[in-house]
Amino acid sequence: MTTQLLTDVGAYLNTVYADSYSGKFALGTNLFLSLLPESPDTCMGVFENAGVAPVYTFGATSVTRPELQVIIRNSSYETGRSDSQELFEIFVDLTETTVNNKVYHRIEPISLPALTNRDDNGRALFSMNFAVMRPI
Repeated sequence: MTTQLLTDVGAYLNTVYADSYSGKFALGTNLFLSLLPESPDTCMGVFENAGVAPVYTFGATSVTRPELQVIIRNSSYETGRSDSQELFEIFVDLTETTVNNKVYHRIEPISLPALTNRDDNGRALFSMNFAVMRPI
């Protein structure tokens, strides 16, 4: 089961990659939500983190601030690094966007793409984190 945030981000990335990157990552094929399966070698996993406290205005919650972690895996360090930088740039430009009838004020990087490890098969794992701001 995925959350609304993951569903929306997955739909957004699926559209962006289909429209601008020749379908490099496709939901359910090599773009996964809350999952990074053993195959394929080249894939992306999007995970939701708790984030920070909501912003309150006059006693009511006005903006939630969850966070996302994205892990990109590739058997090639160079390709994985390039794919990570591409994703970083996709989110840098995301402001005031509506996905599935839900407004997202921003999804902004809070870390640069970095090699975090290699898995048991020697594939490079790149990780980055993003702060999300959306109204309740």
